[in-house]
Amino acid sequence: MKKQSAERYTIKDHELHCPICSHDHFYTRHTLMGTAGKSLFDVNWMNPEADNYICEQCGYVLWFLEP
Repeated sequence: MKKQSAERYTIKDHELHCPICSHDHFYTRHTLMGTAGKSLFDVNWMNPEADNYICEQCGYVLWFLEP
């Protein structure tokens, strides 16, 4: 599997910078935000999703809920 390369991103016209180290390159992933209640009833598809941006330099993860 090819490793994802870190890139610069813009969120709502703002260039993304890490709040910890100020770096500007991130890896991305998409996360399903599971809850115990919805998992119990096997309706995980109803859980909200978030986009994650992982700082290439320090590993800090920024979470953005999809509108």
